[in-house]
Amino acid sequence: MPSKYEVTFTPDDRAFVCAVVRRVVAEEDVQDVAQDALLVAFRRQGQYRGEARYHTWLYRIAITTAIGHVRSRRRQRITHLEVVPDVASDEPSIVDRLASGQHAGRVLRAFAQLPGHYRDVLERRADEEPDRVIADALGITMTSVKVRAFRGRQRLREVLEAA
Repeated sequence: MPSKYEVTFTPDDRAFVCAVVRRVVAEEDVQDVAQDALLVAFRRQGQYRGEARYHTWLYRIAITTAIGHVRSRRRQRITHLEVVPDVASDEPSIVDRLASGQHAGRVLRAFAQLPGHYRDVLERRADEEPDRVIADALGITMTSVKVRAFRGRQRLREVLEAA
C-alpha cells in the first residue's frame, strides 16, 4: 500500500545521515554508508507513515545501516583472518602443524589443563554441534557458550605459548 507521504531528500538530510553514520563507522566509510542509508530510505519511503518525526525515521534507517556495515566488516575481517594463511612467514601455520600430528600430544596435554566448563564447550564445538544444541545440553545460555568458547581458546593459546 503506497504511503500518502512523499519522501524527498534535501542536502540537510544528507548531512544529517552523515552525522549519524559518522558516530558508528570509520571516517573513510561514512560517505558510502550514508549513501546506502539514503538508498534504503528511498526504497522504503512507502513505509513512512508519518507517526514519528521524519528525522526519527531517517535516523533509525541510518543507524541500522551503519550497524549492519560494522557487523559485515567484522565478519569479513574474521573470515579473512581465519582463511588466509600468513604468507610472510616460512613457518607452517598452527593448523598445518596440528594436522601433521607432530604437536598433537602437546595440544592434548594443554587441552586437558583447561577447566571442565571450557573443555566441554570446545569439545562439542569441535564436533560441529550448533551453539543452541550445546547450550541446551549444558543448561546454559548461547551467550555463555560463546564466551566459554572464546575464553577456552584464549586459555588454550596461553598454555600452548607457555609450553
